[in-house]
Amino acid sequence: MSAKWEKDSNVIFERFAAGIDDAISGGEELKCADADLQYSIKLQNERLRKNGLRIKYDLTPRGHLDNGLSLGTVWKDGHYESKLECRSCLKDENYYLGGKLLFRKKECVTLYQTVTDTNSPENIADDEYICPDCGAVSKVGELVEGCRSCGTKFKISELYPKISNFYFYPDVSRTHAELGKTALPCIIGSILAIYLPMFLIGISTLFFNGLTSGKNSYRAMQAAGSAMGLLIGGAFFAVFFGVIVGWFITSFIFMARLASFASQRIPMAKYLGCQKEFEKFMKQFSPEFSYEFFAGKTVSLIKNLIYSDTPTELPFYNGPELDPRFKNIVDVTSMGAVGITKTETVGDYVLISADVYLENTYFTNGKIYRKNEMFKTVMKKNVSAPVDMRFKITSIHCPSCGASFDATKNRICPYCSSAYKMEDMDWSIEELVK
Repeated sequence: MSAKWEKDSNVIFERFAAGIDDAISGGEELKCADADLQYSIKLQNERLRKNGLRIKYDLTPRGHLDNGLSLGTVWKDGHYESKLECRSCLKDENYYLGGKLLFRKKECVTLYQTVTDTNSPENIADDEYICPDCGAVSKVGELVEGCRSCGTKFKISELYPKISNFYFYPDVSRTHAELGKTALPCIIGSILAIYLPMFLIGISTLFFNGLTSGKNSYRAMQAAGSAMGLLIGGAFFAVFFGVIVGWFITSFIFMARLASFASQRIPMAKYLGCQKEFEKFMKQFSPEFSYEFFAGKTVSLIKNLIYSDTPTELPFYNGPELDPRFKNIVDVTSMGAVGITKTETVGDYVLISADVYLENTYFTNGKIYRKNEMFKTVMKKNVSAPVDMRFKITSIHCPSCGASFDATKNRICPYCSSAYKMEDMDWSIEELVK
């Protein structure tokens, strides 16, 4: 395993991990991300730039999952499938204001990515896709033959797979090497703490007896022998018990870290049983429904709302003005919990109330601080409409004229001026409060 992930790796997970820093901080295009995720990253980049901030992610593979783990298919239909994959890494996160370092946090995390791929390349020729070069909406078959706008030809392997979502999650596990780095100073410190008093007593005894023994050589030799015995024997004693005490201190440190991590997640424990019940409720409308996909979608939409300077203009939000303090948030990370609190049906629509736990980074009064917060949200969707795995907010079909356009820029169809409801196509957010 290389010390760094490479942008030209043939593994899409590694290309994304290597490029996310330049995309968020520098605004560079991250071609291995799908159009909606690129839009979210663009919003965050704009939020950082407007505040004069620059964020630096240094991600280094480490730990027990440095080579990756696929957690299974989370959503699948006749054309596409999405898989949640993860790898452990060391995240060195730095925030700069101009050339000044405002905030730094170095922690072991697990990087999760949702990898969306096609499982039937021969059946997606008529599926729409945003040209990676010019941004025009075309059909996959047209992109293979040559984009209708720019003429660029693409292979299917250049269009899929794509990363459609990502988040970091704290990793409390440690490798033997990492455990040793913590244990070694604890052991050395314990040995010195035990031996130092014995050393001082031995030296003091030797010096005192040397002054009081006078010309009595026998007493002087006896005193020297006692002192050397204390010094040498004390060293063996200190090493033996120092190792034990050092490992005990190391264990205490990791138990304290684990307790701190667990205490932050205790409020989320009450939602542990909600996943199966929620999936059972939703599968009566959509047999392929996945809680993991829904949770990822919810967090993704909330991030876009928070990062947007004009959230009420986004087509997937139907609620009132958001808390103005949201504009101070410059980074949003999922804490891995989307707790379902209420489900109800109103005609053809389902309304899902959920508690979403996020770790938010604020920039206020020239300072960076981080806070764990819970957001209450209400999600809405028309369940009579078939599930569309191809749906992207950056490229939707007008229900009236069938034209495709970027819904992040238009709340009505720019071709026929017809209004549309996002909840008739995909999930929308009806409410978001902290």
